[in-house]
Amino acid sequence: MRERIVDFTTPFMTSRIAAIVKRRHATQFDIHSVRDLANQSTVKYGVLSSGMIKDIFRTSTLTHYERIWSQMANNPDTSFVQTISEGIERVLASDDQNPWAFLSSRKVA
Repeated sequence: MRERIVDFTTPFMTSRIAAIVKRRHATQFDIHSVRDLANQSTVKYGVLSSGMIKDIFRTSTLTHYERIWSQMANNPDTSFVQTISEGIERVLASDDQNPWAFLSSRKVA
């Protein structure tokens, strides 16, 4: 009955992962996507310590997500933040010697 009323084939919202990184570091290291971030080792990154994005990386079988998870799991003290505000603050506080990116969800309507 619901399938006659509600269209389940077209999603109304898609979640994607966005990397928040200082523009200077993004251009310096040619980072245009999360995949690019995974394929380099200079800019470190992190996620919320509890949440959907952490779980996506932890359970994914995509090669670049596995690479990101491995880096974060091996460096938990620098990879996990408690709040989104803390993640953004860490990006803003990062410098040329310690560039850092925050991986978060981005909702696309």
